[in-house]
Amino acid sequence: MHSLQSSAAELLRARLRAGLSQAELATRMRTSQSTVARLESGQTLPSTKALLRYAGATASKFHVRLSAA
Repeated sequence: MHSLQSSAAELLRARLRAGLSQAELATRMRTSQSTVARLESGQTLPSTKALLRYAGATASKFHVRLSAA
């Protein structure tokens, strides 16, 4: 669960860096504000597609990193 919370925190930082509200980001992603809130909550595992859309809407780069457990 820690990695989900960490990923959610990264999403929030990206949105704040972009100077966007959840509603503005949702419009850019062509989704709802509640979906953005869910992604940022860390309570659900986002799809790769959702992460790519989030990154594009916040002018961020999407990276996947695997590390030893």
